[in-house]
Amino acid sequence: MSGRRSALPRSRKGSESGQGVLEYILILTFALTTTVVMARFMGSGLDRGILLFGGQLEKDLKTGRTPVASGWKN
Repeated sequence: MSGRRSALPRSRKGSESGQGVLEYILILTFALTTTVVMARFMGSGLDRGILLFGGQLEKDLKTGRTPVASGWKN
């Protein structure tokens, strides 16, 4: 009977170890998914901002509202 009792804690320990690894994988997956979603959201907002800035700058330069010699050199 002592052989059976010593085998039981080993199987529970292995099961708990697998559960810990699974929890880490789930946490990592959640963090990665959250990061990707945030990066896409921030990237699209930043892209829109750059496009608006460029459009306004082009408009101001064409209309003469902003002098060409304002620091932009080719």
